[in-house]
Amino acid sequence: MLSTQEKRLLLQVAHDSILHGLRYAGQLPLKLDQFPESLQQHRSSFVSLFINQRMRGCVGSLKANQPLAENVAENAYNAAFRDPRYAPLSPLEAQRVDIHVAVLGDLHPISFDSEKQLLEQLQSGTGVVFNAGPRRSTFLPSVWQQFGTPREFLAQLKQAAGLPQDYWGADVSIQYYQIEEFNEASLEDHN
Repeated sequence: MLSTQEKRLLLQVAHDSILHGLRYAGQLPLKLDQFPESLQQHRSSFVSLFINQRMRGCVGSLKANQPLAENVAENAYNAAFRDPRYAPLSPLEAQRVDIHVAVLGDLHPISFDSEKQLLEQLQSGTGVVFNAGPRRSTFLPSVWQQFGTPREFLAQLKQAAGLPQDYWGADVSIQYYQIEEFNEASLEDHN
């Protein structure tokens, strides 16, 4: 668990990375020795951007291959300027953007012998990674709110991986993860 101060630091990193991207068209360079040790550990994150409660960009990583502070800076920049679903964030939008950071826990495999058995094991409140051969997709736990059933959730995961919603094969594997997600408003609730 991250402290409130560590969460505030990560939100500041994300914000500064977006502003740096507007000015210099690149990710914010960080001096890691200025961060607490917990933010220097290799962890993965997702950064989601919202304007008026509507998604405006979301980019993340599943592999913990860099220090968490750098991972957040990179994902914030990419969510603002490189998410292919959206135009790059404008300076006006940057003033209104609500930044959400989700720090991922470890990935855990789910064992199953059939799609039916998998559906019985899927639980809302967890992030899920769908793998089928080279295709991969993930949804954060908050995405569960958009779907009524595990079947709908799984169908959308398949579609996000570029597969038909009814796809099933021996190459399917599933992992789940927990997250710690926060934005400025959630931290104000803890004051």
